[in-house]
Amino acid sequence: MKTEEEWKQLGERVKETSPFRRGFQFTVLSKGSDGLPHLLYWNDQKIFLSGMPSFEEPLEELKFPLGNVIRREWSPRLFFGYRSGKQKGYTMGLCVREEWWNTIKTPDIANTEIYKEHYTGSVYLILATLPYGEIGMDYGERGQDRKKELADRGWEIKDYHEPELPACDSIEARHTYFAVSQQDCQTQL
Repeated sequence: MKTEEEWKQLGERVKETSPFRRGFQFTVLSKGSDGLPHLLYWNDQKIFLSGMPSFEEPLEELKFPLGNVIRREWSPRLFFGYRSGKQKGYTMGLCVREEWWNTIKTPDIANTEIYKEHYTGSVYLILATLPYGEIGMDYGERGQDRKKELADRGWEIKDYHEPELPACDSIEARHTYFAVSQQDCQTQL
């Protein structure tokens, strides 16, 4: 978006169910031997997944013409998960058509880290990397300091603790483009 007015107009078109508004919601049910999430429930799609969490959904409110093809359009996709990047962690960003990216990039965004998928013509714009230790809060087991790991990747801690009602505590980190919040779910046997 080039102007505040364009951003406002987009906001009026976005549905409540769009990942543009709600992001991705998932529940980690178990971790693997490496400490990373293994069994997940993707709340948005109501499906179970195993392995490294990786989610991708189109931002249907944004439509762009597909090259020289008449009446064909594409939408960028919001992604969270594992992509090659300079820093270890979960990558977050947008997946766009490579020809579109090459056309619109300006000097101020040309250095955005990318991951190319040559066989699809897509480019993943990596806008943030979340440390692996954030999901599961196992920085100590990894020999890492949460504040340092997040700060090194451009995140700021915004945790909320309620001394009277610990069930209302939330763990949150914010980045320029994203916020990640989580809540511990415990069951009593």
